[in-house]
Amino acid sequence: MTSPLRTALAVVFAVVFLGLLLGLLAASQFGMQSLTKDKVIVREVALAAPPPPPPPPPVTKSESYSTSALHIDAGSEGGELQIVLGKAKVDALPEPVRPQLKHFQASDWEFDWSAELQTFGLGELDTRPRLLVPLRVAFPDSLQRRAIKKASAKLHVVIDEKGEVTLKAIKYLQYPELKPGVLAAIRMARFTAPSKDGKVVRAEFLWPVELVSGGG
Repeated sequence: MTSPLRTALAVVFAVVFLGLLLGLLAASQFGMQSLTKDKVIVREVALAAPPPPPPPPPVTKSESYSTSALHIDAGSEGGELQIVLGKAKVDALPEPVRPQLKHFQASDWEFDWSAELQTFGLGELDTRPRLLVPLRVAFPDSLQRRAIKKASAKLHVVIDEKGEVTLKAIKYLQYPELKPGVLAAIRMARFTAPSKDGKVVRAEFLWPVELVSGGG
């Protein structure tokens, strides 16, 4: 290949290379301009609101037997009113004491009214009281089977102003089986009214009795 041909080829390659270089430079400048012209679009994105926080736990009020004491100090200068709050402890009320009731029996209310009245013995009376209604004592079968028809007794009695008899005590009874019959007979017995100094009184004495089966 001759020298003039080589020179021509070199020129052609140089022109092509320069054209490529200019094209690349122009493309890069165009790309920068297109980037500066791009607009940035900001879109508002709606986000869901977070759930509300849980409610606080309920505050339990502790029972307290204390109350606030109010102290007012009005003696300061300038007419200022100072209020001091403090807690005054109140002691709990004691439990009520139940009264202890005594259980009374019927015997606690039984009174022997005859003992409260003045009585006189046989030696103090004007005359001895006389039995008007004889004693009627029924002997039980246990004594009748033994052929017992008589018995002795000594009774502590009170004769009132009407001649009625009140049995104070059985001082002696030969056969205890006769006690029900003696009690029944005393309720039916009557005496003349005892007297002292011409006035009707109450007499009290020991009465010896001879009990006979079916009568006295």
